[in-house]
Amino acid sequence: MRILFLAALAALMTAGTVAAQQKLIDEGFDHFYNLEYDEAIADFEKAIAENPSSPDLHNHLAQTLVFREMFRNGALESELVSGNNSFLRRPKLNPSPETERRFLDEVSKAIALSEARLKVNPKDTGAMYAEGIAYGLRSNYYWVVKKAWRDALKDATAARKLHNHVSELEPGNVDARLVQGLHDYIVGSLPWGWRMFGFLVGIKGDKARGMRTVEDVAEHGRLNATEIGGWL
Repeated sequence: MRILFLAALAALMTAGTVAAQQKLIDEGFDHFYNLEYDEAIADFEKAIAENPSSPDLHNHLAQTLVFREMFRNGALESELVSGNNSFLRRPKLNPSPETERRFLDEVSKAIALSEARLKVNPKDTGAMYAEGIAYGLRSNYYWVVKKAWRDALKDATAARKLHNHVSELEPGNVDARLVQGLHDYIVGSLPWGWRMFGFLVGIKGDKARGMRTVEDVAEHGRLNATEIGGWL
């Protein structure tokens, strides 16, 4: 269950990856799942150098940066998703200023590139999906690393709206439900007062339902199933 959830946070492979970059991306995720984060970062940086306009690639790099920080601080432990939520009582992590700057910069690039595509085509579901993932990554960062609940919920709301729109345009897009599932789980894990705040912004929070959604995406999704399925 823990591995499934952590894999879901990292399940960011999206459509539109050019064939020439696929080897770098595949190698990057191989390193990622073997906890070789420095090597994964190097692969994603090379892919970005070849195609800097891809929001998906910037998302890949951003999520690797934050997972490396979590690994270094022992945050990739079972208590992260345990029933007693002991992780919530741990002190927040303290990433280096350089790590935080790089992570936030990559997320901002992914959002800006996605929005530029949406200005050209407001129904570009690939761009909507990528932007939702970027907001979702930043929400997870605020939740797991900084323990900044208000900022986490704000970005979670933005991510959820974008992926809800993807679902409206493409009802059969199972992958767009990943963010909804993760944020149901996250808000369901927050202290009661913050769960109420999540309810006010449209995220009720339900740990069990969130995990069921993630499992459904793993089984039936097209874009995320490869990454999630590798951890089942």
